Amino acid sequence: MKKKLKKISKWGFYILGGLLLAAALADAGLRWASSSRRVKNYLVQKVSAALRRDVRLKQVRASLFGVRVSGLEVAEQGGFQQGTFLSVDKAGVRFSLIHLLHGHLKLRTVFLHGGAIRITRSADGKFNFADLSSSSVPSAQKEAHADPFLPRITLGLLDIEQLDVFYIDAAQNRSLAVQQFMLRARRLMFTEPFRVISKAQVRWVEGDFPLESTLAFNARLNLADLDLEKAALDITNLIVRYRSTPAVLTGQIKNFTNPSARLALEISRLSNDTLAELAPDTPEFLIPALRVDVAARAHLADSRAQISRLHLQLPGGELNATAKAAFKERADYQAEGDFAFNLDELAALSPILASTYGVTGQITGAFQAAADNWNAKLSVQQVGATLPAAGRLDGLSTQITAEGLKTLAVKDLSGTLNGAHFDGYLTAVNRPLYVDARLELNMEKFILPPQAEPAGTEQAALSLAPQEQAAPQGPQTAPAQEQATPQGPQEQTAAQTVLAQTAPQGPQANTPKAKFPPVHLRAQIKSGPVSVPYFYAKSVDIHTRLTGITAELDKADGTAEMQIGEGEIQDIYKLTQANSVTKAMFLSLSVVSRVINSLNVVDLLSKLMPGDKEQMPEKKTDGKLAFESFSGALKFDKGVMEMTKGSFVSDFMSLKISGTTNFRNGVLDMQVNAAPGKHYDTGIMPITLKIGGTVDEPKGSLSMLGSAAALVTQAVGNNFASNAVKKGVGGFFGLFKKKQDAPAEPFPGQEDTFVPVDPQELLNPAEKNIAEGGSK
Repeated sequence: MKKKLKKISKWGFYILGGLLLAAALADAGLRWASSSRRVKNYLVQKVSAALRRDVRLKQVRASLFGVRVSGLEVAEQGGFQQGTFLSVDKAGVRFSLIHLLHGHLKLRTVFLHGGAIRITRSADGKFNFADLSSSSVPSAQKEAHADPFLPRITLGLLDIEQLDVFYIDAAQNRSLAVQQFMLRARRLMFTEPFRVISKAQVRWVEGDFPLESTLAFNARLNLADLDLEKAALDITNLIVRYRSTPAVLTGQIKNFTNPSARLALEISRLSNDTLAELAPDTPEFLIPALRVDVAARAHLADSRAQISRLHLQLPGGELNATAKAAFKERADYQAEGDFAFNLDELAALSPILASTYGVTGQITGAFQAAADNWNAKLSVQQVGATLPAAGRLDGLSTQITAEGLKTLAVKDLSGTLNGAHFDGYLTAVNRPLYVDARLELNMEKFILPPQAEPAGTEQAALSLAPQEQAAPQGPQTAPAQEQATPQGPQEQTAAQTVLAQTAPQGPQANTPKAKFPPVHLRAQIKSGPVSVPYFYAKSVDIHTRLTGITAELDKADGTAEMQIGEGEIQDIYKLTQANSVTKAMFLSLSVVSRVINSLNVVDLLSKLMPGDKEQMPEKKTDGKLAFESFSGALKFDKGVMEMTKGSFVSDFMSLKISGTTNFRNGVLDMQVNAAPGKHYDTGIMPITLKIGGTVDEPKGSLSMLGSAAALVTQAVGNNFASNAVKKGVGGFFGLFKKKQDAPAEPFPGQEDTFVPVDPQELLNPAEKNIAEGGSK
């Protein structure tokens, strides 16, 4: 028996030895054969024929335990002169034959070290691999066959290093480069979790804008034997670094059929340097840490998604929200949330907010949003800021509510601007054809800091200001009448030249202006002293009840009243063009100023005045008007503004203005009564101006009541009420001086009682002719 067993063992040893020897010889023969030039050329021909591309292969090695290739290159369609589509430095597979005996495909190692693939899309939308999809095998061999047998597959190590992937899209003028790509996975199998590590450098170019970042990925993947409902991905970290800012994503994703995720994103050192390429003009700021937590679920079959928790936190504030969405025939979503921000802490993140603007206060709120509407509530508490154009704002508190673009309400508005208290409210309702607005604003005073004009603005403004011609001197053909046009052809040409130089050039010149719906406005604005660019007054009181307000005012209806206390207009022309409100308030006065210049009314009144001639006002207003009061009652009817009661009172001259301005076509039909000295609602105004023409080119005529002697006696003797006028008129137009608390001293040799003078001494020959009622 022992001899028999010994004999069997001996034969078994011989058989095993023979098998090993055969395997060794087969492996050696396979290595030798695969490395021969003939085999390499054969493989190149077969691969080239299958791909219909030129192929190069430097070396191939095959054995019973794996295959290894090096120097593999596949050309672009048309040959290597068109470029290289795919290149592989080294690649190989090592496997175990023994495990195949019981249906286990065990790949010990799959590696690729060094390589590149270039994918391009031409301007006509064709990819450079489109020909490969039709060059594989005949369609008859591509039919799928149901095969219930799936061998057990495991991979000990997947190792990819130094792989570059390039994508160039000529149709969209964009490109993507993934360089130094690395992927490593150990003990990769379908039944057990395995770890995946990857990193790469990414460069994305959109047009002329490049974006570069570094990516790193570390996760544990469980394929659950290809049961996607049980599959899961645990993200240890996904790191995206852009410039000096890293973003780290952690969390877990379960159920690849209807995924649910709990993720956390942390961004560190988010600053203006991060956005230097995206927004180079971003002010300096630094957010040390920002965190976002998300819990979400998606139902892929029903095209639904839900965010059960979204939490954003950063220094000085936080936001919480939930949302759900469905994507079928159209996107449908619902979201709601709340937020709270401490502006003091937020301002500390940016030097410009802290030092330049000095932002303080708190803002809290809540919102709801849906596909067809949204609403929000905002509570502003003790907010302060230094505003470059307005000064220091403190203690701003209000409650703001909005329902989409339908309604807006700003209630309980209060605060201080430059130390002066204000309060009020604003409501606006967006109707189908107009915006219905209500405004009430009460201000202790409204004082804005001086604004420096950009270089060249003042000169351009002077060039654009109306250039009036002096009234002709000498005999007139029409008694008691003078005709004039404020702008002659030469001045109009100069203005057109400046407009052409200052008008936008290129595409911006043809850019259509934004169209806004007309506004129906009921407003009540009261203020103490007001000082804004081009305007100063001791008090302002405005009431409006208008409909159809647009920038052109060509559809306005309703009424407006204004009462303005003592003050000065530094530039009536700029003030009129500032906005629709100032246009309605001051356009009539602007037109009158231009006509007064054209008819030399200031010169005429100066000659009717006693006193030192060197103290007389300038012969032109130059847009500068000082006044003791200015009031007006306006009535609008389909774009036609009628001033039913306009009064302009000053030390030197007083005006009563009435008539219409048609904003639809610019036609004027106005009458102005003027007289020296202060006039309120009483007294004779012997000078009458008839104003016609258009807003751009007004035309005026002047007439005087009675003789020059009667004019002087009645207008000057009865109407001069102030010592300032009795002692000579100085500075109403261009030389205006504010009132002093103490009365001004009289000129030498002049008493408090008015001393009449011979009016004939004040008139030139033409004016004498008019005063005498002649027609010489």
